[in-house]
Amino acid sequence: VSVIDPVSYTVAHVGVGVNPQGLDADLQGNIVVACSGDYASIEGRIDLIDPAVQTVIHSQSVTLGITTVAVSGGNKAYFSTYSEGVLVYDLDSYSFERDENNPLPGGPAVAFDRDDAAYIGDFARDSVYVYDPSHLRQHAFLVGDGPVSLAIFDPAPSGLADGDDSAPEAFALYQNYPNPFNPATNFGFRISDFGFVNLNIFDTTGRKVTKLLAQEMAPGEYELQWDGRDDTGAPVASGVYFYQLSAGGQSAVRRMVLLR
Repeated sequence: VSVIDPVSYTVAHVGVGVNPQGLDADLQGNIVVACSGDYASIEGRIDLIDPAVQTVIHSQSVTLGITTVAVSGGNKAYFSTYSEGVLVYDLDSYSFERDENNPLPGGPAVAFDRDDAAYIGDFARDSVYVYDPSHLRQHAFLVGDGPVSLAIFDPAPSGLADGDDSAPEAFALYQNYPNPFNPATNFGFRISDFGFVNLNIFDTTGRKVTKLLAQEMAPGEYELQWDGRDDTGAPVASGVYFYQLSAGGQSAVRRMVLLR
């Protein structure tokens, strides 16, 4: 894997498994790499890179030729193949929830909505399947010939100034969209009680980048936007960031990726 520093104009290299095919970032900011192997005598491999030290910190062999990876809001990595299904790997416990013996059907396309449901495109069957976070299939759709990528448009009900007056079911922080983004992205959230609400942005070191919201709010659904700038108004660098919602003694965090 090549690491390009656009400031110093240098390129570093991190050794991973044979034939790296796909990358994504986990909730800790590590880079998850899907290596397919040679589809014959050399097995595939999962590698995690700590970008701060540019070193592989964890590896896991797989017998399938994985070609893509997508990390969910629950920090689960979905590794896809074209014909042998999708593996699900828990990046917190370093264990498979779905391995080579019981993969989810479909592949290679994987995407997630704001409720962390997984949408998996099945190249061979011209279909898209929807799974909840516990991997139970909720829906199946017949689509065009051989889907290889997915894009989800799933906005939260809009209007920070116009909150939904109906009683919300529960506290929730939705996945931002678009994600990855450049230069701006949107956050949707739901609060169930009147009270003080905070929404802050942090980088992978835990440093607060900016405060988006700090005010009393009524129960309802809301949405606001971040323009990719810090508290001084300066554009922040590309990378993984986290946004945290706190209200009424509850808190939730989600990951996002800025690509400039």
